Amino acid sequence: MGTGYMLHCPQCNYQTLFFLGIGFAYPLVYAETQEKGNRGELGEDIKEFFSEHPDGVIDPVPAIFQCEKCNQYDTAPSLRMYIPDETKLPRKKIDGSWSIAMPFHGEDYVAPGGFEDNFIFYKEHMHSCERCGGKMKFIANENDIEKLKCPNCKDQFLDVEEYMNWD
Repeated sequence: MGTGYMLHCPQCNYQTLFFLGIGFAYPLVYAETQEKGNRGELGEDIKEFFSEHPDGVIDPVPAIFQCEKCNQYDTAPSLRMYIPDETKLPRKKIDGSWSIAMPFHGEDYVAPGGFEDNFIFYKEHMHSCERCGGKMKFIANENDIEKLKCPNCKDQFLDVEEYMNWD
């Protein structure tokens, strides 16, 4: 499911909008992200990761990042890299349907939240800020949305003003 949040700072009136999640098309987005990573379209670090770990996977789910230079927030696909956990049973293709609209029967994908179940975190992909070119660091996923502080005030928590779901 996709989720949108509008956050607001009650102190300085800073406002931001986050769109997280993917929705019904998740298996398709997952497969396209893995393919782009293998082809080198998502960065040299991910291409190198797949050449060293052909059984590795990258997380396509959007997460919240913050620029270390200008402090602004942004959302982007996580692209965190994972390698299989050899202590777990080998994962199987998904047997059931993802959804009625996008069934994806028998497709090979890792469901959202399933990366930690069968994989070991390997490496963080470094995103760049579209505003100033600074390094973006992973701040939060959807579970931590209420812990975000205003990038201007720095100590003021942002209020969730609006919330919506799609798919």
